[in-house]
Amino acid sequence: MNDKKVIIGIALAVAALLDLLVIVGLQISHFSVQEGQMKQLRTDIASAERESALRDPLLREKSQIEEELSVMQTRFLRKDDVSYLLAQVNQASKREKIELQSTRLLKQETVGGGSGITFYYLPVAVSMRTDYHRLGRFLNELERQAVPIRIKEMTLSGETPQIQIEAELIGVARGE
Repeated sequence: MNDKKVIIGIALAVAALLDLLVIVGLQISHFSVQEGQMKQLRTDIASAERESALRDPLLREKSQIEEELSVMQTRFLRKDDVSYLLAQVNQASKREKIELQSTRLLKQETVGGGSGITFYYLPVAVSMRTDYHRLGRFLNELERQAVPIRIKEMTLSGETPQIQIEAELIGVARGE
Protein backbone atom coordinates (compact mmCIF):
# COMPACT_ATOMS: atom_id res chain seq x y z
CA MET A 1 0.00 0.00 0.00
CA ASN A 2 2.88 2.22 0.61
CA ASP A 3 3.94 1.75 -2.96
CA LYS A 4 0.50 2.78 -4.07
CA LYS A 5 0.75 5.96 -2.06
CA VAL A 6 4.12 6.71 -3.57
CA ILE A 7 2.83 6.06 -7.11
CA ILE A 8 -0.25 8.18 -6.46
CA GLY A 9 1.97 10.89 -5.00
CA ILE A 10 4.28 10.75 -8.00
CA ALA A 11 1.31 10.74 -10.38
CA LEU A 12 -0.17 13.74 -8.61
CA ALA A 13 3.18 15.51 -8.68
CA VAL A 14 3.60 14.76 -12.40
CA ALA A 15 0.02 15.90 -13.06
CA ALA A 16 0.61 19.08 -11.06
CA LEU A 17 3.89 19.67 -12.88
CA LEU A 18 2.26 19.11 -16.28
CA ASP A 19 -0.64 21.36 -15.27
CA LEU A 20 1.84 23.97 -14.13
CA LEU A 21 3.78 23.70 -17.39
CA VAL A 22 0.59 23.99 -19.45
CA ILE A 23 -0.66 26.95 -17.40
CA VAL A 24 2.74 28.68 -17.53
CA GLY A 25 2.94 27.98 -21.28
CA LEU A 26 -0.51 29.47 -21.80
CA GLN A 27 0.40 32.45 -19.64
CA ILE A 28 3.62 33.00 -21.58
CA SER A 29 1.70 32.74 -24.84
CA HIS A 30 -0.91 35.20 -23.50
CA PHE A 31 1.81 37.61 -22.33
CA SER A 32 3.48 37.34 -25.71
CA VAL A 33 0.21 38.31 -27.47
CA GLN A 34 -0.27 41.19 -25.04
CA GLU A 35 3.30 42.37 -25.63
CA GLY A 36 2.60 42.42 -29.39
CA GLN A 37 -0.58 44.39 -28.81
CA MET A 38 1.25 46.85 -26.54
CA LYS A 39 3.96 47.28 -29.17
CA GLN A 40 1.28 48.07 -31.80
CA LEU A 41 -0.38 50.55 -29.42
CA ARG A 42 2.98 52.29 -28.83
CA THR A 43 3.46 52.53 -32.60
CA ASP A 44 -0.08 53.89 -33.00
CA ILE A 45 0.49 56.46 -30.24
CA ALA A 46 3.76 57.63 -31.82
CA SER A 47 2.05 57.90 -35.20
CA ALA A 48 -0.86 59.85 -33.69
CA GLU A 49 1.58 62.23 -31.97
CA ARG A 50 3.39 62.87 -35.30
CA GLU A 51 0.08 63.45 -37.06
CA SER A 52 -1.08 65.73 -34.27
CA ALA A 53 2.07 67.81 -34.67
CA LEU A 54 1.21 68.21 -38.36
CA ARG A 55 -2.46 68.92 -37.69
CA ASP A 56 -2.06 72.35 -36.09
CA PRO A 57 -0.06 73.88 -38.96
CA LEU A 58 -2.50 72.35 -41.44
CA LEU A 59 -5.47 73.82 -39.57
CA ARG A 60 -3.78 77.24 -39.53
CA GLU A 61 -3.10 76.96 -43.27
CA LYS A 62 -6.70 75.90 -43.91
CA SER A 63 -7.96 78.89 -41.93
CA GLN A 64 -5.67 81.24 -43.86
CA ILE A 65 -6.84 79.82 -47.20
CA GLU A 66 -10.47 80.21 -46.16
CA GLU A 67 -9.83 83.87 -45.25
CA GLU A 68 -8.12 84.51 -48.60
CA LEU A 69 -11.01 82.83 -50.42
CA SER A 70 -13.50 84.98 -48.55
CA VAL A 71 -11.61 88.14 -49.57
CA MET A 72 -11.36 86.97 -53.18
CA GLN A 73 -15.09 86.27 -53.34
CA THR A 74 -15.83 89.86 -52.38
CA ARG A 75 -13.96 90.97 -55.51
CA PHE A 76 -16.76 89.64 -57.72
CA LEU A 77 -20.13 91.16 -58.35
CA ARG A 78 -23.26 89.12 -58.13
CA LYS A 79 -24.97 88.35 -61.42
CA ASP A 80 -27.81 90.77 -60.65
CA ASP A 81 -25.56 93.55 -59.31
CA VAL A 82 -25.54 95.81 -62.39
CA SER A 83 -26.75 98.80 -60.37
CA TYR A 84 -23.51 98.67 -58.34
CA LEU A 85 -21.49 98.60 -61.54
CA LEU A 86 -23.33 101.62 -62.98
CA ALA A 87 -23.05 103.52 -59.70
CA GLN A 88 -19.26 102.98 -59.60
CA VAL A 89 -18.87 104.24 -63.18
CA ASN A 90 -21.04 107.30 -62.47
CA GLN A 91 -19.25 108.13 -59.20
CA ALA A 92 -15.79 107.80 -60.76
CA SER A 93 -16.78 110.05 -63.67
CA LYS A 94 -18.11 112.70 -61.27
CA ARG A 95 -14.96 112.60 -59.11
CA GLU A 96 -12.78 113.08 -62.19
CA LYS A 97 -15.12 115.73 -63.64
CA ILE A 98 -15.70 113.73 -66.81
CA GLU A 99 -18.66 114.50 -69.03
CA LEU A 100 -20.42 111.14 -69.06
CA GLN A 101 -22.76 111.39 -72.04
CA SER A 102 -24.41 107.97 -71.81
CA THR A 103 -24.28 104.59 -70.17
CA ARG A 104 -26.16 101.52 -71.26
CA LEU A 105 -26.15 97.94 -70.21
CA LEU A 106 -25.12 95.34 -72.73
CA LYS A 107 -25.95 91.65 -72.76
CA GLN A 108 -24.26 89.56 -70.06
CA GLU A 109 -21.73 87.05 -71.30
CA THR A 110 -20.91 83.73 -69.66
CA VAL A 111 -17.12 83.49 -69.47
CA GLY A 112 -16.46 80.26 -67.66
CA GLY A 113 -16.84 78.45 -64.46
CA GLY A 114 -16.45 75.15 -62.78
CA SER A 115 -17.37 73.38 -59.60
CA GLY A 116 -20.94 74.61 -59.87
CA ILE A 117 -19.95 78.29 -60.21
CA THR A 118 -20.43 80.31 -63.39
CA PHE A 119 -18.73 83.62 -64.11
CA TYR A 120 -20.25 86.42 -66.20
CA TYR A 121 -19.12 89.66 -67.76
CA LEU A 122 -21.50 92.48 -66.91
CA PRO A 123 -20.72 94.89 -69.77
CA VAL A 124 -21.61 98.58 -69.82
CA ALA A 125 -21.20 100.79 -72.88
CA VAL A 126 -20.17 104.34 -72.01
CA SER A 127 -19.76 107.50 -74.06
CA MET A 128 -17.84 110.35 -72.51
CA ARG A 129 -15.85 113.44 -73.29
CA THR A 130 -12.69 114.41 -71.41
CA ASP A 131 -8.94 114.91 -71.72
CA TYR A 132 -6.27 112.20 -71.61
CA HIS A 133 -5.16 112.98 -68.07
CA ARG A 134 -8.66 112.70 -66.56
CA LEU A 135 -9.36 109.61 -68.65
CA GLY A 136 -6.28 107.91 -67.19
CA ARG A 137 -7.28 108.77 -63.62
CA PHE A 138 -10.87 107.62 -64.29
CA LEU A 139 -9.73 104.24 -65.64
CA ASN A 140 -7.21 103.85 -62.83
CA GLU A 141 -9.92 104.51 -60.25
CA LEU A 142 -12.23 101.91 -61.83
CA GLU A 143 -9.46 99.30 -61.74
CA ARG A 144 -8.76 100.01 -58.05
CA GLN A 145 -12.34 99.49 -56.91
CA ALA A 146 -13.08 96.79 -54.33
CA VAL A 147 -14.76 95.07 -57.26
CA PRO A 148 -12.54 96.01 -60.22
CA ILE A 149 -14.11 97.29 -63.41
CA ARG A 150 -12.05 96.56 -66.50
CA ILE A 151 -11.91 97.93 -70.04
CA LYS A 152 -12.91 95.45 -72.72
CA GLU A 153 -12.80 97.84 -75.67
CA MET A 154 -12.18 101.55 -76.09
CA THR A 155 -12.17 103.95 -79.03
CA LEU A 156 -10.75 107.47 -78.80
CA SER A 157 -11.56 110.15 -81.35
CA GLY A 158 -11.32 113.89 -81.73
CA GLU A 159 -8.66 116.49 -81.12
CA THR A 160 -7.02 117.36 -77.83
CA PRO A 161 -7.63 118.75 -75.28
CA GLN A 162 -11.14 117.20 -75.28
CA ILE A 163 -11.51 113.74 -76.83
CA GLN A 164 -14.54 111.57 -77.41
CA ILE A 165 -14.38 108.11 -75.82
CA GLU A 166 -16.59 105.13 -76.61
CA ALA A 167 -15.80 102.24 -74.28
CA GLU A 168 -17.11 98.92 -73.11
CA LEU A 169 -16.40 98.42 -69.43
CA ILE A 170 -16.94 95.11 -67.68
CA GLY A 171 -17.36 93.87 -64.17
CA VAL A 172 -16.93 90.18 -63.45
CA ALA A 173 -19.90 88.60 -61.72
CA ARG A 174 -20.10 85.29 -59.96
CA GLY A 175 -23.26 83.25 -60.28
CA GLU A 176 -24.10 80.09 -58.36
